[in-house]
Amino acid sequence: MDLKQHLQYPFQDHNWVQKMLIGSLICLIPGMNLLVLGYGIACLRSGMRGWNSLPDWHDWRDYLFEGLSAFAILLIYMLVPIGLGIALGVIPVLGTILTAIIALIVGLIAPLSLAAYAAHHEAADAFRINELLKQLGRIIESYLVVYVCEILALSIGLAIILALPYLAFIGAFLIFYSTLVFLIFWATFCGSKCSITSLNIFPAENGSYK
Repeated sequence: MDLKQHLQYPFQDHNWVQKMLIGSLICLIPGMNLLVLGYGIACLRSGMRGWNSLPDWHDWRDYLFEGLSAFAILLIYMLVPIGLGIALGVIPVLGTILTAIIALIVGLIAPLSLAAYAAHHEAADAFRINELLKQLGRIIESYLVVYVCEILALSIGLAIILALPYLAFIGAFLIFYSTLVFLIFWATFCGSKCSITSLNIFPAENGSYK
């Protein structure tokens, strides 16, 4: 799947308008964001299976459970740089630099950890740090480009919501859309580049998902 296909992916679903509207609206409701996170896990699994359509918004209970699980995984990862930042705070310059580097690494690993969790529905897979770092090393060049674009899109979307409340839906749509594109890129990229692993975190054979 090339860049154009990734960008068009959310609109290939015959019912994309309804699904995108629901996701964008939920992004605007505090506390309901967990559903979007759970929906994102469903999108990861769909991409891994080679499906070209967006999941339906009907498994609300499953999305909530998956969202809570994904949030717990991300929270644990976020606690690492936070804890180190507090511990290294006594070292003014070096402590800040080390914390920033670790935070960057954690930020890069976090999406990969969600993909690992989504592959087998096993939370333990999200914390196989050595294996995740190996996978990250294999794809770092291509992944960084998409990762930076996603961060920029999220930042712009959030800025629109906070600075221009009357355009909040546009910001929410940008956040939801860019997240879907990032997730489907991640799912398909894991299939083509992350298939060689002794721990078999990503269920791929010959570079493609079955």
